[in-house]
Amino acid sequence: MAFGGLFGSSAPSSPVPQQPKFDSETVATILEIQTKVQEEFAINTAKTLVDHATEQCFTKCLKAPYAVSSSSLAQDNNCVESCLAKYLRSWNEISKAYVGRLQQQPPN
Repeated sequence: MAFGGLFGSSAPSSPVPQQPKFDSETVATILEIQTKVQEEFAINTAKTLVDHATEQCFTKCLKAPYAVSSSSLAQDNNCVESCLAKYLRSWNEISKAYVGRLQQQPPN
């Protein structure tokens, strides 16, 4: 009785799965679907960013009851503009760091 199979013989214990082979039309369709999914993801991410930024900045800058004077309106506008600019700068920095980390990780 040989014990080579029990203790790590050179033959792999399970076959390596073969990659499916696709014709050029199928590959083009797959790439088109991937592109559409990426575009939809980017649009949804942008919408989420705008929604969160708007909610955060308007909550921070606009207090009830809302004043009608022009000086108060100008202050509110400046606050919202400044808040949105900071929010977007922060988002960009976080996104860059996240993408950088993803690129450093080995693929699974």
